[in-house]
Amino acid sequence: MDKLLEDGALERVVAQVDVTFSNSLIESCWRGLKNFWLHLNVLDTEASVRRLVAFYVQQYNELMPNSALDFRTPDEVYFRTCPASSRMHDARHAKLA
Repeated sequence: MDKLLEDGALERVVAQVDVTFSNSLIESCWRGLKNFWLHLNVLDTEASVRRLVAFYVQQYNELMPNSALDFRTPDEVYFRTCPASSRMHDARHAKLA
């Protein structure tokens, strides 16, 4: 990586918080993918990496509530759905009523 940076093939960009043109939100997602998933599994083939990333993205979108999304999953926000069985969802909306 350092060689690519030195040769000018890549440019190092530091994500900034609360800057609209920054990629800090996606960097947070990638950090979770790397630290909580990829580093815990064997990455011996490209196929295994693709399979693990696809599984993580599916789990992230469907099952992992996010505080920035009012403790909803990305799918719940995108598709405007909330499962009836979600206690967090029910409690959150009971407070708003």
